Amino acid sequence: MTSKRQAERLPALYLEPEPLVMAALRERVPGQPGYPQARAIERLRHKHVTRIRKLSRR
Repeated sequence: MTSKRQAERLPALYLEPEPLVMAALRERVPGQPGYPQARAIERLRHKHVTRIRKLSRR
């Protein structure tokens, strides 16, 4: 049985690991410095999320 606090933390796996950092990076518009990093991080996050979904399905 997971505790209430653990249960609250679980959905965070499907969201961004660092919401503030991610939000700051994702808000960048093409042409601004930092845009390629934002895309790279977004790609990594997507890989991370799909991997976790795959693992939690078992």
